[in-house]
Amino acid sequence: MKLGTYYEETYVLRYLSLSPTTVQGYESSYHLHVEPQWADWEMHEIRVKHINTWLATAFMDNPGGAEKAYKVLRQILHAAMGDEEYPDDVVDPSTSFTRFAATPGRRTYQSRISRRCLGTGS
Repeated sequence: MKLGTYYEETYVLRYLSLSPTTVQGYESSYHLHVEPQWADWEMHEIRVKHINTWLATAFMDNPGGAEKAYKVLRQILHAAMGDEEYPDDVVDPSTSFTRFAATPGRRTYQSRISRRCLGTGS
């Protein structure tokens, strides 16, 4: 199933239990960032390398936007998995080594995971 089809037909029903302000933020991020990139993709074809390329190129000047857009994409993919719209034999692309651009005073997601695995940080 295409991500855009799932979003429009199923995912938006989840918004009924959220506050209007939260919905507005999620919809804004979806329509500005997620939809243009991912709406026409079959969800099971989205891989970590595709997400990392998107985060590295589309958000060079907007790291905060990258985190919000990634959060919305991740929520949609997880909801699709929960709704069994995602093949069982495909690994969740949002779980392993997604990289955000480094910002001053903030470690990247991957470096936090590496530090935790190595026992050298929190």
